Amino acid sequence: MQITLYKNFSKRINSTKRPEGGTNVNVYIKDDTSIESPTFIIDGVDLEVNYCRAFGHYYYINDIVVGNNNIYELRCTQDVLATYKDDINALNAMVEYSQSAFNVMIPDSRLTMTDDVEFGSSEAVGFANTAGSFVLTVVGNAADATGFTDIWNITASELADLIDYMYTDDVLERLQKIFTKPYDCIVSCKWIPWNISGSNKPIYLGDTLSGSFGIPLSIETKSYTHVTRQLTIVRRYGDFRDYAPYSNYLLYLPFYGSVTLDANSLAGFTTIDVEMVLDNITGEIQYTLHNGSHVFGYYSANAAVDMNIAQLTANVAGAGAAIAGGAIATGAAIASMVATGGATTPLVGAALGGVGSIVSGASTYFTDLPSTKGGNGGYARAMTILKEGIAGVKNLHLIQISHKLSMAPSAIASKAGRPLFATRTLGDLSGFVKCSGASISIEGLGDDKQQLNAWLNQGIYLE
Repeated sequence: MQITLYKNFSKRINSTKRPEGGTNVNVYIKDDTSIESPTFIIDGVDLEVNYCRAFGHYYYINDIVVGNNNIYELRCTQDVLATYKDDINALNAMVEYSQSAFNVMIPDSRLTMTDDVEFGSSEAVGFANTAGSFVLTVVGNAADATGFTDIWNITASELADLIDYMYTDDVLERLQKIFTKPYDCIVSCKWIPWNISGSNKPIYLGDTLSGSFGIPLSIETKSYTHVTRQLTIVRRYGDFRDYAPYSNYLLYLPFYGSVTLDANSLAGFTTIDVEMVLDNITGEIQYTLHNGSHVFGYYSANAAVDMNIAQLTANVAGAGAAIAGGAIATGAAIASMVATGGATTPLVGAALGGVGSIVSGASTYFTDLPSTKGGNGGYARAMTILKEGIAGVKNLHLIQISHKLSMAPSAIASKAGRPLFATRTLGDLSGFVKCSGASISIEGLGDDKQQLNAWLNQGIYLE
C-alpha cells in the first residue's frame, strides 16, 4: 500500500494542524497491526520523517526500528485531532475560553488579583476660589431689613473699608452710645470660598449709614448659588478590570472629602454630573451626584470659616486692612494644603507674620476648619490623596483605583484563551479553544470519540 511521509513536521500535541506536501512511498503493513497504532514496513527510509498519512488518518511516527537488509519499521500513533479536523470544525459546542472570540466583560477567574494598584483620574473645575467673600451679620436698620439684624455679602476690601470706618472718631462715638464696644454691632462674620452676584446696597450699623456697600441676603428666602460640573468616568482597560472587585472609584468633593463609589454602580454610564447647591448665608454645600434621573448619592458639607472679629483689640490703626489681608491669606493657605499636606492654622500663621500686633496666630481670625458631614475619611483623608499626586484642592476629582492582575488578560489569550462562555461552531474560531461538555459525533472508533471529547474539554488549538 502507499502512505505519505512528512519530514521534520512540527505541531502542538493538542493541535488540529495538518502538514502540507509530503512524499508518497510504498510500504507493507505489519501483521496484526492496529488502525489506531499501526506499524509500517518500508524498504529504506529518510530518518528525518516524523509524520505520515495512511487510511485517510494522520499519524505521529513515534519510532523507527532498523531491521536487516535495510528494512525499517515505522511505529505510529494516530493523531486524532488532525484526523477528525473537519468534524471538529463542524461541531457546535459550549466554548468556555477562546483565543479569537471572547467577552472582555467576563472576569477571568484564572488570573490572580495582586496588592499592586494602578490609578486613572478625571478632573473638573470646582466652585471655590481663594479670595472668596464674607457673610456679615450686623445689627442694622437697612430699609429692606427683615428683623433686628441684616445679612450682607461683601468682599475683603469692602470689609476692610467698613472696619476702618467704624474707627473714625464720629462713628466710634455714635456706635459707643448704642453698643458697649463698636464690634458689638457685628453679630457674626463668615468667610466663604466663593463669590456671590447681586446688587450692592448701603450697609447700616445700628441706625448709622456706614458708607460701605454689600449685597443684601435674606435668611427667610435664603440665597443660593447653583453650580453643576461633569466628570468623565475613566476606565483604563475597557474590560472586566474596570469593575468590582478589581476596581473602585474615589470621588473627591471640595470641603467634603473622599467618597467611595462602587464601580459596578457606574456600569452603563460614561459621565457623572456633580450638582452643587451653595448656601450663600451658612456656607452649606449640598452635593447631588447623578446622571440624568439616575442618582448616585447625596452629600453635604460646610465651607464657611468663622471670623472672630469681635475678639480683635480695638483702636488699632489699619485693622480693616489687616483683617482683609488675613482672610485672603487664609484662602490661599487652604489651597496650599495640597502641596504640603499640612494643617491650615500653621500655614495661615505664617502668612500673617506681618500683623502680629493685631493677633497672635491665625486662630484669632478663624475658629474652625471647613467641616464635613459623614463621608469616608473626610477632609483630612482627601488631602492625603491629593498630596500624593493629584493637584487642585478646589477641583473635583474622580479617581479609578485598580488592582493589577498576575498577568494581563491579553497575555494569556494565546496560551489558554479568554472567557467566552457561549455556544459557537468551532470552525468559526481559531487559536486556543476550550469547550465544556463537548460530545462529538464521528464515524470512528469509540476510543477516538473519547479522546476527542477529552481534548476538546481540556483545550485544543484550531489550526
